[in-house]
Amino acid sequence: MNATNVSGYMYATYSVLNRGMKPASAHGTILNITSTTALEAPPFPGEAVYHANKACQEGFTNSLRNELSGTDIRVLALRPGVVAGHFHQLRVGGDEAAYKGFMEGYEYGLMLIVCCAGLKS
Repeated sequence: MNATNVSGYMYATYSVLNRGMKPASAHGTILNITSTTALEAPPFPGEAVYHANKACQEGFTNSLRNELSGTDIRVLALRPGVVAGHFHQLRVGGDEAAYKGFMEGYEYGLMLIVCCAGLKS
C-alpha cells in the first residue's frame, strides 16, 4: 500500500516535473487524488496505515503546492468522499447491517471536496 499511495505519488510527480513540466518554463496542473479520509480519524479498526497514507498524500500535495507557488504549475487535491461499493463492505467484514448503518445519510459518489488554495487567476 505504501509503495502505491506514497512512493508512487512521489515518483510520478518527480518524473513529470523533471521530464515534462520543468518548473522554470512550464505550466499545467498536477491533480493528486487523495480522500476525505486524510482529514479524519479512522472509523474502523485496522485502517491506520490507509489513513496515514492518505494523510501523507495531503502533506505532499500541500508542500508541493508551496514549492511551486512561484511557477505556472498548479497543484490540486481532489478528495472523494464515501462511495458506495465493495470497499466499504470489506471495512465492516461483510456485515450488511453495519454497512447500511455506515452508509446511512451519505449521498453516494457526490461528496467531493477540491482544494484550490494557492491558485493563480
